[in-house]
Amino acid sequence: MMICFFWLVIATIAVQVPNILGIQSQSNGETLTALGALKITLLTLPITIVATTGYTMFYGRGAEYFSYPAMSVYAKLGALVVAIILQFSLLQSKNINWVEVCGLLICILGFLVSVNSEMIMERIG
Repeated sequence: MMICFFWLVIATIAVQVPNILGIQSQSNGETLTALGALKITLLTLPITIVATTGYTMFYGRGAEYFSYPAMSVYAKLGALVVAIILQFSLLQSKNINWVEVCGLLICILGFLVSVNSEMIMERIG
């Protein structure tokens, strides 16, 4: 089961590379155009292949353990965690409010309950 989450981490980080390049080109005073986005896409195509492979492995192997909606929530949680880390580290912006942090904590709690649901159900019933 843990290998599923390894693939999710790899995919989530890899998919952020083109996003960060787009944000950086925008923050350099340029307006990102479709041609600029296409250049970023072509430049990061190998990384995008890694991201797609990672998500395919996550969903493919995760189907043995979790429902598709649960895996979708896990992927979104992973993206949220990585986005907040990138916001503080690479983007050097501290514009995160308490509602976002509360939402992240709720997602993490839901993730923990879902992953441990079998054990919880055994103890309850």
